[in-house]
Amino acid sequence: MTKEEYTRLMSYLPFYGAGKNNLRLAVIGARGSGKSYLLFDMIHAFGQLGFVPEPVKPGYPHSSFGAFFYDALNGDTGGMKQTERYACRPRNHYGATFRINALRRLHVDFLNIPGEVFDGGKKKLGMFFELKKCIEHVEKGVFTVSEWRSPVGGREMIVTGASHKPAYPTTPPSPMQGNEDQRGNYLDWKEIYNNLVSNGFIELKRKEVSGKALLKHITELNTDSLLLTIRNEWNRITSWLSLDLQEYEAWGVLHDFYSLMVCQTATDIIICDRLSAPTGVGELLETVAQQVGSVEGRTPSVYLAFREADKLLKAPLEGPAETLYKRAEAEIRQGLRKGGEMQSSLVNMTDAVRRHIMQSIGDGVGHAFWHLLNAAEPRNYWWRLKQRLFNWPPIFEQASQGGLPPYMYFTATPIDKSLRLYHSDPSDVTRFYNSDDGQLRSFTKELACSRTEHLCFGSLQLLKDILGRYGLSNGINGKKE
Repeated sequence: MTKEEYTRLMSYLPFYGAGKNNLRLAVIGARGSGKSYLLFDMIHAFGQLGFVPEPVKPGYPHSSFGAFFYDALNGDTGGMKQTERYACRPRNHYGATFRINALRRLHVDFLNIPGEVFDGGKKKLGMFFELKKCIEHVEKGVFTVSEWRSPVGGREMIVTGASHKPAYPTTPPSPMQGNEDQRGNYLDWKEIYNNLVSNGFIELKRKEVSGKALLKHITELNTDSLLLTIRNEWNRITSWLSLDLQEYEAWGVLHDFYSLMVCQTATDIIICDRLSAPTGVGELLETVAQQVGSVEGRTPSVYLAFREADKLLKAPLEGPAETLYKRAEAEIRQGLRKGGEMQSSLVNMTDAVRRHIMQSIGDGVGHAFWHLLNAAEPRNYWWRLKQRLFNWPPIFEQASQGGLPPYMYFTATPIDKSLRLYHSDPSDVTRFYNSDDGQLRSFTKELACSRTEHLCFGSLQLLKDILGRYGLSNGINGKKE
């Protein structure tokens, strides 16, 4: 049975046919690896597949897809802002709900996670898992969650501890200044309450919750208050494992706690790799494999997306845009199998690029992307039954055969539907331009002003495979690009 036949079969099963399905994407990569551009493409790809988001309801904890463009685009240059390591909160999540039919909705949210979150490797992850275990064992009586509402429908879920005494401002405070400071740093209690009061929030109700319930709803909670409460109640939470708060601060476990928790709840994890980077992402992939291997129950699907495939393509490009990716990917994979320099009708691959890709793929199930694929492979009875039914070889067997792994994509944002290649601006690495006909074009400005259309090279194919689990690989009502 082919992948297309399988996804069509899944669309007829009850789980896929009704209700609301939740898709949570964790996109991980080093600075400049293409995370923001990949997300930029995938949002456009949803539209190309016929998905129209419903209006965001008041109190929704995440930002809209539209807000992502505002936050990610550099209005002065037309390029994408590079993702710095930041203080991660629910509003840094971006989400949308799509209506599929009268009975079914698809909820999607994604988080852009800097690769630096995984600096520290196994040591840092081990510390994170110990803290998570301690919090999950906390019974009611330590954590309290209070709901605050604003006149315009805003909602904040504030976490406090048993020893916390709120200090509300005695005089009306001025609105918080320094958004860039807030982006890089978490707030203290005074700043949290100043924000609430200055924006008209009123506390409506409060409830004691267990540690397990707290973590289950972490993407809805005010992260600043959660981290302050963990610090305030540290001894009560961690005494049975004698964890050292100063050590956790030094390793950045608390600063990155939200991002690491999202990786635990993600349905899909995408690792981004830039082809011109000096080294591949093998070490990052193996660290994420440790994170994925610890997930209880259903493990996330994992994908590897290489940025800068445009550097491998020969211009001018010709032929139908719809077939360009299939031709290019086939020729890239052929070049990887052959080794050394490779030139064809469409692709030119140097030996250095080939070595970079192979380093990220790995040379066996215990290395790099093969390692991550193996860690994410389901181990339950139903998966083993499907493997036997559809004759799918396990990841370990595929790796030992020496082929190329599945779920590997070559993406290139700077190509439009007219098959114009856009080049990196040496004065601004986040901006792409085209001047083939003497007219200077900025890629993101062309798209924003609707003077051209997206090709979503590689990103559309990645999104189709992710949606294939929901029987939606061709979009809503079978709509194709």
